[in-house]
Amino acid sequence: MLLIMKTIIMALTLSISFANADKISKDPPEYGFMSELQLQEWAMKSAFGGGYVKEIMVEDRKVYYSNRSFTSGRQTTQVTFFYVSQLGRIIPFTALPTKLGNSTITIEGDNIIVNQKSEISMDIRYTIKSKQIPQKKLHNKAQ
Repeated sequence: MLLIMKTIIMALTLSISFANADKISKDPPEYGFMSELQLQEWAMKSAFGGGYVKEIMVEDRKVYYSNRSFTSGRQTTQVTFFYVSQLGRIIPFTALPTKLGNSTITIEGDNIIVNQKSEISMDIRYTIKSKQIPQKKLHNKAQ
C-alpha cells in the first residue's frame, strides 16, 4: 500500500512539473527579469537539457550570461547575454545561435569572447565589444 501511495505521489509530482514546464518561455522576456533568481530559474527550466547563469564584469558593468542546452544525448549550447538596467531589471541584449557543441566565455580587455566548439561544423569565435553592452538607462515607453 505504501509503495502504491509513493508511486501515485511521484506521478502527480511529475505531471505537475510537466504541466508547468510549458509556462516558461524558451525565449527570455523582452522586459527582462526582476532578479538573478528569476533568470536562473528560466535558464534551468526553459530548455530540455537545462542551463545555468554566470555573472561577469566588463569594465565596470555587471553582465550575466545564460548557457542552455536543448538536447540530452549530444551537447548543444545557446548563449544569451543580459545587462542590468538602471531600474535593476536584468535585460537580454544579445543571443547567439544554438550550436551543436559547447561554448566558453572569457574576457579579453574590454571584450567578451565566446568560443563555440562544434562537433559537426566549423568552430566559431564571437567578440562582443564593451560598447555593444547597453548602458544603464531608464526605459521610457513613450519613446
